[in-house]
Order: sequence, then structure tokens, then C-alpha cells
Amino acid sequence: MSDAPVISVRGEVVLEAQPELALLSVHVQSREDERRTALDRLVERNQRALDLIRSYGEAVERVETGGLSISPVLRQRRREGEIRGYQGTAWIKVTVVDFTVLGELVTRLGDMERTFVHGPQWDLRRDSEVYARAAARPPRRPSPAPAATPRRSAPASPA
Repeated sequence: MSDAPVISVRGEVVLEAQPELALLSVHVQSREDERRTALDRLVERNQRALDLIRSYGEAVERVETGGLSISPVLRQRRREGEIRGYQGTAWIKVTVVDFTVLGELVTRLGDMERTFVHGPQWDLRRDSEVYARAAARPPRRPSPAPAATPRRSAPASPA
């Protein structure tokens, strides 16, 4: 092992690069009078959304199902515990790699009943060469502070 000193540098670099991934967040909802009906409707809508997403084949690299919730909707200005209905939400995360289908996919998902699409958020793959280029790029030297300019006082106004 060498006794040579080691220098560690931390910093930040900004590079502009074309995105490699488009990330979508899809929320599917239901709202019904009965809890079981709300859950069944949520499962149906979620499955329809998943089927649509998967119909895009290799254009979609990854589909992750997230959280699912069913909660009571309480009547306002009434006694606690008086339930008006139930609402449910399921969450799907989608990673799209073929941007030629992105607009169509977002539009078709957004056209589904009680389905909300957030995104896209643009990202790079973790093993992207852009990260290697950024690491190999020499750090910029800090620009010198601008020289102070003397202030001129405003001329006195005539009295």
C-alpha cells in the first residue's frame, strides 16, 4: 500500500443532456357509497390502467404498483362517525423509454375515468455515460469576485 497522500474533491457540475427516461405517476381513484364497491371499482380501474400501460410493450421499461388506500368520507358538520361514502386511490409508477409513444400514453391514461397522470419527469439511467462525462470533466475555477464599483451620490436637488 502506498504512503502517498490522497486528495478528495467534492463539487458539482452542470451538463445539459438528452433525457433517457420519462417517469410518470398515475393515480387511479374510486368513490362509492359502499366500501366493498369502492374497492372493487378501484381494482377494475387499476387493472384497466395496467393493461393499457403494458400494451405498449418494450416502450415501457418498468411498471411499479405503489400504495393503495380506501378511506371513509365523513359528512361535514355532522357527528363524528357518520360516513357518506368511501374513496380509494391506487398509485402506479411508469418508466417510459420510447418517447415516440409518450404523448399517446399520457393522453390515453388521462382519458380514463377517475385517472390522473403526473409527469413526465425526465431522468437519466444510473449507468448513463453522462455521469461518467461529468465525473471526468475538470472542475471550473471559481470566477473572481467582481471589483467593487464606487458609489456616486445623487446630485443635490435645488432648494
